[in-house]
Amino acid sequence: MTRLYGIDFLKFIFIIIILLSHLITPWALYTNTFTQPNGILPNAIFSSQVVIFYFFISIFLLISKCETNNESTVKYTIKRYLQFLPMIILNFVFAIMLYLLNVFETLNIKAELLNFIIINNMALPLFDDYYGYNGGMWFLCVLFWASCGMHFLVRKIKPIFLNFILPVLFIISLYFNLTIWNTDITCKCTIGLITNATCGITLGYFLAQYYKKYNKEMHNTAFKTFLYSVAEICFLGLLLYISIFAHSSVEKLLQCFLFVVITLLFIKPTGIISKFVNHKWAKFLGDITFTIYVSNIFVIYILHKFVWLKYYEILNQHPYFTITSTIIICIVFSIIIHYLFIDKINKIIHTQIKKAD
Repeated sequence: MTRLYGIDFLKFIFIIIILLSHLITPWALYTNTFTQPNGILPNAIFSSQVVIFYFFISIFLLISKCETNNESTVKYTIKRYLQFLPMIILNFVFAIMLYLLNVFETLNIKAELLNFIIINNMALPLFDDYYGYNGGMWFLCVLFWASCGMHFLVRKIKPIFLNFILPVLFIISLYFNLTIWNTDITCKCTIGLITNATCGITLGYFLAQYYKKYNKEMHNTAFKTFLYSVAEICFLGLLLYISIFAHSSVEKLLQCFLFVVITLLFIKPTGIISKFVNHKWAKFLGDITFTIYVSNIFVIYILHKFVWLKYYEILNQHPYFTITSTIIICIVFSIIIHYLFIDKINKIIHTQIKKAD
């Protein structure tokens, strides 16, 4: 399958939105300036629901490749684990560094080690105190098992059954996803993880089916380019607005379906934005996405400990500067870490996989 550079661009955009949600959590910038009704980010805490896009796009890419790749689920699981391993190692190194820098008084070794078997932060009742310093690792854990589970289902279950089962699961998950955050039930975290994953998986599966059936070359005209350009600008702008400022169930529902629309627009580059990003340079944006996801919590803790607490009043008076500078620092730091650490480990892993094959 040809690399879809438009997807790389979208992954980068949405990881920045997730970063915004991390910026206003209690350990960072959870102040009235950011979260009060007339603040600049009144509802950004719900921006984390953008993770649905990553479940969605991962399953879309998985299903799209399944017909041309006959590898077993066991082999796929091993490869998937090796893809995630550099991020897990990086997260472990960050945890040790935060402990050595006295950001935390203790190091939760058990929690960090559970990351290596991809079960940490999944709200499993079998463990006490299973959260490490980076609560965001739940996403990588759930994404791993969701991808492997879906690979197994696609291989073992006939499409006619999946076409019936998945819509039912989607409706149930969407219902809980739209209502769960307005409750105080203790299992909110567990249900939230499951429903986000299920919504994304179902949308990704059916988009892949549609893409395989209707993926045909289109003859582009100036008028068609204009129409698609307007659609890209409008839908992408609406999706970004909803992802940052959404507060109602209707907006969250619209967000799910906008993921599908905007992905369709970018996998078949026709408008000016999708054509602009449909080049190899966009691969760079996709490559650093997960590095940003793992690194941003570390950067936020460091800034909070050594900068924000010291210059709290000044930074609180200039929230736009605080947000912008933090995002830039996270991106630059992630780029450095990616090419000094992640990229080198990935090359070693890919070399070993080729030898094994």
